[in-house]
Amino acid sequence: MENVSIASKNSFREVSSIRGFSRIRLFVVDSRRTIVSALFVFVIVFIVSMSILVKHYESRDYSSVDKLSKKIVRNGDTKNLSHLVDDRRVVSSIKKLEPYFEYRRVPDLLHALELWGAFTDFQGPAPFSAPEGLKPIQSDEMVRFLLDEKQYHRRYLNVRLIEESPFGLTVRVGQDPWLSPHVDNLLSVFGEIGFSLDSEIEIGDKKYQASQLLSDATARFDPAQEIEFTTVAFCHYLPPGKEWSDRFGRKHDFNELASILVDRKLGSGCCYGTHMMYAAAKLLIADQKSTLISSSARIKLHSYLKDIVKLLESSQSIDGSWDKNWSGESTSRLTEEKVLEKLRATSHHLEWLLLVDGMIQFDRERAKRAAHFLLQKLEQWDQSKLSLGAHYTVLAHVGRSLCWACGKSNAWELLKSDKRSDPEFHEVSMRNHSINQEQVR
Repeated sequence: MENVSIASKNSFREVSSIRGFSRIRLFVVDSRRTIVSALFVFVIVFIVSMSILVKHYESRDYSSVDKLSKKIVRNGDTKNLSHLVDDRRVVSSIKKLEPYFEYRRVPDLLHALELWGAFTDFQGPAPFSAPEGLKPIQSDEMVRFLLDEKQYHRRYLNVRLIEESPFGLTVRVGQDPWLSPHVDNLLSVFGEIGFSLDSEIEIGDKKYQASQLLSDATARFDPAQEIEFTTVAFCHYLPPGKEWSDRFGRKHDFNELASILVDRKLGSGCCYGTHMMYAAAKLLIADQKSTLISSSARIKLHSYLKDIVKLLESSQSIDGSWDKNWSGESTSRLTEEKVLEKLRATSHHLEWLLLVDGMIQFDRERAKRAAHFLLQKLEQWDQSKLSLGAHYTVLAHVGRSLCWACGKSNAWELLKSDKRSDPEFHEVSMRNHSINQEQVR
């Protein structure tokens, strides 16, 4: 009996143990089901919530945010750098840069167009010592020389500046005098002088549209390329479009250009890296006319230029100039006389500072000192080699920055506004303006 009782107890215990395990198992299974159900409900709620949130932000009016970013960039539209120098002194000096050239070098012609603008009518005689009979090159003649291969071949035989490409028309780049010095330099200069892309280009016996230059530039675009002149060209000719496709079908936009400009190493690139700031300034200006970049990109560009301003304030010399080490990080291999180095750096910086005047504040006295440094050096410049174009690419930037410091868009406009000019100057200029305009466009 005792053995039976013990066996019964053991059986009861085994049954109780089994029941306990079953209950635990059921509890675990039920818990898992509860957790899975809870997770499922959470996921559904999350998805629905995110959908509602996305729809809310897509329908939200961001105009106030965009206006705020533009207000930050404009900085009150306060002009601070107007009339930094005496107009009459600049007029007297700028005449030294009238294009009485004994040659036809492409880089100098491009700089002359930027300095003088699209419409000129130089009457002579040369304002400096020049070979007898040497005539000035009018702006429309410069344009024809660049775009009409017959004109171009009168100076450079068996070579081409512009040639056909699978994407339109490409401009050959190099350091030779018959080539464009930078990628998209020709296109950027045309944009600066208001040149129409409806104009014709003649290569051999064929005629093309200047718009094919832009087609090639967008197709060949590479984020790793020399970006400064491309940015300026695209700012002039792409808006209101905000994006383009390259030859591989990849999409690009102005936000990308803004990021590239800001991320490039300071001091790198041509002319001691100063064209980066100029391109950034042009992008901000183009964006004001037709919104091209996001609010964040706009503020990023603005902050970038403000930081450069601080660098310039700390690196400016007592005489008002900057040199190639303005950023403290110069990587330039260009070696030239110290005065040329200072003229190059100072004139380029003054140009972009004048462009963004009203968006970004720069101390007026510092800008005035820079302008007076340039004017003084131009007044003292040896005229004996001007007809040979000695350092014309540097002097053209000096001249253009001084014209802007006088509140004029180019040197021809400054000459026209000079009250001391011969009265016939104005009459001849107005009579030929419409003629030249048709020739250029």
